[in-house]
Amino acid sequence: MEQFLRTARRVGVTAAVVAAVALTTAPAASAAPYSCATQVYSFGARSTCSLGDGQLRAYVRCDKNNAPDYNRYGAWVPPGRWSFADCNSGDRPFNAGAQVR
Repeated sequence: MEQFLRTARRVGVTAAVVAAVALTTAPAASAAPYSCATQVYSFGARSTCSLGDGQLRAYVRCDKNNAPDYNRYGAWVPPGRWSFADCNSGDRPFNAGAQVR
């Protein structure tokens, strides 16, 4: 019986050590950018996010007179920076926002 108790204690201690190592080496959780703002101006839009990790980019739908509408996308940037998405000259922006990853 004493042998059994020693073995059980070793197994318990080993499990506790493995669990502690797993918890301390786990990667930090990351959150996509959030708390975002988008501004539409006469020929495009710009977006930024103030919190989170990852990247964001501005997007805008552009209205071309007598032709199909189209999408434009800005560069991927980290939170705290602005991304700009501009329509072609003479086209009107609408339906803008920020994509995050």
